[in-house]
Amino acid sequence: MPYPDLPRTLSTPRTLVVRPAPAFAQQLRQALLDSYALHQPFLAWAKPDWTLKEVQETLQLSAEEFLDPAKEKRYFVLAADSGDVIGCIGLRPGNDEYEVGYWASQASSGQGLLREALTCLLDAVDAPVWLTTDIDNLASQRLAEHAGFVAAGSHLTESDPSTPRPLYRRALRTDSVDAGTTLALDDIVGRTRLNVAAAGVNNSWVSPSVGSGPEQLQPNRP
Repeated sequence: MPYPDLPRTLSTPRTLVVRPAPAFAQQLRQALLDSYALHQPFLAWAKPDWTLKEVQETLQLSAEEFLDPAKEKRYFVLAADSGDVIGCIGLRPGNDEYEVGYWASQASSGQGLLREALTCLLDAVDAPVWLTTDIDNLASQRLAEHAGFVAAGSHLTESDPSTPRPLYRRALRTDSVDAGTTLALDDIVGRTRLNVAAAGVNNSWVSPSVGSGPEQLQPNRP
């Protein structure tokens, strides 16, 4: 099964979901600095001293990787009202499915903003998706469940083969998007093929059974 076209941009009532761009480098840097205490226990790349140049280089590399079919696709979530960076959602292709990874900023935690963006993005992806979380990261597990994932056992990784990680799959997926949500669909090289404004059409199905998938998402940068 070939990978589907991915949205270029998405909007929900409270968020914007966009591809990497240098325009929000400063906002991303601030979110990373403010969220270090939240990220440090679970994200290997977390550090307390990001420079603007480092963040700009990260965004540039992420933008280049978005055009490579084999690389992870990183979306950044912005607050619709302020443009502040709320978080990031990564889609890593493998075995005709995507492994999902995400992080939220400290300022947005507990408001349902990343859940809103994550649900909207995954509803627009016509492929099976899965993720793993740290066994102690209860907030990430709750977010997965609220975004439509269901527990599917455990998963061992090459980086830590002795510690099973909770495995989740998005078994029930919906093609509907709330009224007020808009998206633009691009082909693999970034050409916009379709713009859609949601009007409340519903279509639900159960994702097919798939294999164990690639190793867990191990991002080395935000």
